[in-house]
Amino acid sequence: MSELTQEQQDQLAYQKEYDAEMERLNAADAAKTAPTTAPATAQVELPKETEPPKEGEVVEPPKEEESVEQLRERLAKTEKAIKDTQAWGTKNAQELAQLRREREQQQRLASRPQILDQAPELEQAIRHVVGDTAKQNPAEEQHAAWLAQVEKVHPGIFSLPNDDPLVANLSKKMQEMGESWNDPLEVIRVVTEEKLALKERQVGQRFAQAAAQQAKKSAMSVPGASSSGTTQRAPEDDVKKEVDRMWNMSDAEFAKMAQKVKGF
Repeated sequence: MSELTQEQQDQLAYQKEYDAEMERLNAADAAKTAPTTAPATAQVELPKETEPPKEGEVVEPPKEEESVEQLRERLAKTEKAIKDTQAWGTKNAQELAQLRREREQQQRLASRPQILDQAPELEQAIRHVVGDTAKQNPAEEQHAAWLAQVEKVHPGIFSLPNDDPLVANLSKKMQEMGESWNDPLEVIRVVTEEKLALKERQVGQRFAQAAAQQAKKSAMSVPGASSSGTTQRAPEDDVKKEVDRMWNMSDAEFAKMAQKVKGF
C-alpha cells in the first residue's frame, strides 16, 4: 500500500476529529432532551467525601464541559486550519514546478552550442522553425487521432480509388456536414449509412439486370396467332424501353422490385 500524501493525512485527521465532535454534540443534545425526573424508587446518591489535599499538592480545578457553541467554534477553527494547510500545499507545488522550470532553463543554457553565440541569425531561424512545428503538432495529432478512430471501424476507407462510388458520395456528405465532419463518431455513422445504401443500390441493380434479361428473353419468343404455333419476335423497341425503365428506377423502386423478385 502506498504512503498517504500530506494532504490525504490532513483530510483523514480532520474526518476523525469531525466524527468525534459530532458524537459529542449528539450526546450533549441527548442529555438536554432526556427526562430530568427520576423514578420514585430511585435512590439518591450522596456526594462522596473527598480527601483534603495533601500539603504541597496542586489541586486542579474541575474541567468545565464544552458547550455546543464552543464545540462548533472549535470545529470551524480546525476546518480552517486544514484548508490553510491545503492552500499551503498547493502553493508549495506551484513553487516547486516553477523551480523545476527554471532549472531546466539553466540546463538548456548550459548546453547551448557556442556557434549560436557567433551566429545570432541562426538561432532566430531555429526558433522560428521549432515554433512553427510546435504550433502544428496539436493539429496534426488531432487529425491523426481522427483518422485512427475512423479507420478502426472502416478499415481502408481512406485508400479507396477516386472513381469509387463511395468516395463521391462521401465527398458530397463532407460538404453537407461542415464542421460536423471533424467529429469522428459522426463520420463513422455517415460512412456506415453510405456503405449500406450503396450495397442496397448494387443489389437492386443486379436484380434489375436479371429481370431485364428475363424480360428480353420472354419478349423474343411470343406465341403467334397461327394454328401452326410458330413464334414471332417482339419489337426490339419494347425490349429497349423495358431495360431503360429498369435502369432509371429510383432506389425505392429498386428495393421494391428486388423484394418482388425474391418472392416477398
